[in-house]
Amino acid sequence: MIYQINGRIYRELIDYGIRNLQLHRDYVNDLNVFPVPDGDTGTNMALTLQNGFAVIGEGEPALPVAAAKFAKAVVYGARGNSGVITSQFFRGFSEQLAAQDEANLQTVVLALQTGVRCAYAAVANPVEGTLLTVMRESTEQVASALQDGKLASLDDLITLMHTTAESSLARTPELLPVLKSAGVVDSGGAGFVFVLQGMKKYLAGEPISAVQVSSTAEAVDYSRFTRADTFPLGYCTELLLQLSDSKPDPDPAALEQALGSLGDSLVLAFEDDKVKIHVHTHNPEQVLSFCHGFGEFLAIKIENMSVQHSEQKKQKKRQPYVTYDDKELPFSVVTVAHDPSMRERFIEMGADVVINCEQDCPPSTQDFVEVFDRLQTDAVLVFPNSKNTALAAEQAKALYQKSNIIVFPTTSDAACYAALPMINFDEENLEDIAEQIRHTLEDALAVSVVMAQKSTCMNGIEVKAGEYVAISGSDVLTAHPSRRQAAILAADRVMETRPFDVLTVFTGAALSEEVRDAVNEHLSQHYPYTEVDFIETENDFYSLVLYFEG
Repeated sequence: MIYQINGRIYRELIDYGIRNLQLHRDYVNDLNVFPVPDGDTGTNMALTLQNGFAVIGEGEPALPVAAAKFAKAVVYGARGNSGVITSQFFRGFSEQLAAQDEANLQTVVLALQTGVRCAYAAVANPVEGTLLTVMRESTEQVASALQDGKLASLDDLITLMHTTAESSLARTPELLPVLKSAGVVDSGGAGFVFVLQGMKKYLAGEPISAVQVSSTAEAVDYSRFTRADTFPLGYCTELLLQLSDSKPDPDPAALEQALGSLGDSLVLAFEDDKVKIHVHTHNPEQVLSFCHGFGEFLAIKIENMSVQHSEQKKQKKRQPYVTYDDKELPFSVVTVAHDPSMRERFIEMGADVVINCEQDCPPSTQDFVEVFDRLQTDAVLVFPNSKNTALAAEQAKALYQKSNIIVFPTTSDAACYAALPMINFDEENLEDIAEQIRHTLEDALAVSVVMAQKSTCMNGIEVKAGEYVAISGSDVLTAHPSRRQAAILAADRVMETRPFDVLTVFTGAALSEEVRDAVNEHLSQHYPYTEVDFIETENDFYSLVLYFEG
C-alpha cells in the first residue's frame, strides 16, 4: 500500500496513465459522435500528456520539480479540445502537488479538486455528459469518501476514482442526447478512464508496455543511402548508466575529460547512483566500451546525425507554419489550413502565418504561442478553422500576454475563406474589423458531405454505413447512398429555411466531375438568385463542403 505521493510515484502514475491510454487510443478515437472517420480524441489526449511527461526526465525527481515541469509543459503541448481540458486538469492537479515534497491523501484530493476547477474554467460554456463530468463526479466521490474516513491509502483512492469514473462515463449518454442517439459514450471521458486505469495498474504492480504515440512521424527511407555515401556528422549518443557495486565509480571530472576527448556537445548529469550522458561522437562504440567499465546501461540511444539532417531537409514542407511577411501592420493574421491549396489561398488573401494542420494532428497550444512570438505585432487575428483547434488557440491567447489576441470561431477552412475578405488592412480600428468578421460568421452556415463509417441514428435520421451524410455543426441534415443526392437534399433543406445570397462549394480531389456538375446544375436551376461559386481544394477527407452566406 502507498500512502503518500513522492516524485518517483508521481512520475510512475503519469507514465502508466499515458501508457494505458496509448494502448486504448484507437478505441477512444473510434468513439465518434458523428459516423465519420475524424475521431482523434485518444491521439490528442495521449500527445498532450506525453508532451508534459517528456520534461520530467528519468530517475527519481523531487515532487515539486517534476510536478511543476509537467504542469507547464502539458498546457503548452495541448492538442484538440479534449487535450486542452485534460491539460488544464493535470495543470491544476500538478501545481497543487508542486508545493509539497510528499503529498498525503488530503493533499491529493485537494489537487484533484483544483484540477476540476481548472478544467471547467478552460471551457466558456461547459457541457455535462462530457469529459468534464467524468472528472468532476469521480473527484467528488473520492473527496466524500476521504471525509467519511473510507480511504486508507492511495490505492483505495485511485481504485474508487477509477470505478466512479467508469460509472460516470456510462451515464454520459443520458446527459448528452447526441451521445445517446449515436450509441456511444463520451470519448474524452473514456480517455480519462483509461488514464486512471493505468494508474491503478501501476499501484497493483501490473506491467504495461510502452507504446509509441505519434500520428505524424514517418519511417525513414533508408534506401536513399548507398555505400558511396559519407556520414560526416557522427552520432548523437545518449546513455543512462546504472553504477554498479561490482565496478569502480567514475570520478566526475575524469569522466567528463575522457568523454570530451571522444566527442563534443557533452552533457553529463549524476543523479544518485545513475549517470545520464549525451555526446556527439564519430565513435559511439568507444563511448559504450569506456562507460561499461563503471556500470550497466539502463537505456541507450544512438542516432546517425547525417541521416537526421537529411530527414530534416526532406521534411521542411511539413513544418508547423509558413510565414508571409511582405507587409508591416499593427496587426497580423494567423490561420490554420487543412490542405496545401487552402494554405496558398489564405496567404494570397492576406494571412501572415498559416499553420499547416494534418487531419489527425491539430496544432498544439505551443504551435500558436510560437507563431505569436515570431510575429510580435500589437494584435493578432486568429482563425482556428476547426472546432477541435479552437480551445488550443484560446489557451495560447491566455498564455501570451505580449499582444492583443482575437480568436474567431471559425470551424472550417470554408468559414475562414469567407471571413478573410472582411479584413480591411487600411482600417485602424481593430474592433470594427472584428465586429464585421463576427457578423459575417454568424450569418453563415457550413454543410459537409462525407461517407458514414458506421450505422447510427441522429436527429431522427437513420444513417447506414457506406451512405453519404450531410452534417452542419452538431446536426445531421440528411443521409443518402448517393453523394450527389445527399448534397442536393442538404442544399434544399438549408435553402428552405431562408434564401442565402451566396453559396460556395469546396470540392476535393476525391470528388468526381460528374457529381460536381450535377450539384452545380441543380443549384443553378433551383436557386438562380443565389451566387454559386466552386473552389477546388486538395482536402481528401472533406471533399464536398457547402458554405452558405448572407
